[in-house]
Amino acid sequence: IVTTKIHDAINKAKQSIQEGERAYRESGMQYRNQVRQIETKNTEIASGVHSTVDKVSKTASTIEQNVLDPVVELGALVRGVERGIRTMLRRDRGRIGS
Repeated sequence: IVTTKIHDAINKAKQSIQEGERAYRESGMQYRNQVRQIETKNTEIASGVHSTVDKVSKTASTIEQNVLDPVVELGALVRGVERGIRTMLRRDRGRIGS
């Protein structure tokens, strides 16, 4: 009777230890899965940010090429024509006054 009770107590203790170990392993696996999910989301977010930055960069470059470059070129052309006219007017004044 005593040995049976001792064996029962030992078996219960073993079962308790085994359940504790199982719960510990399961908890560790769940934690690792959650970390992997977070890492995956972070990678997706980073990829999205990189993609957005690339698109913004391309857009800025396109705007520069299609809008700003012609505006700068037009401004330079206007300045060139203006300077040419001023130079021509100065020369004509010198001839008229002579």
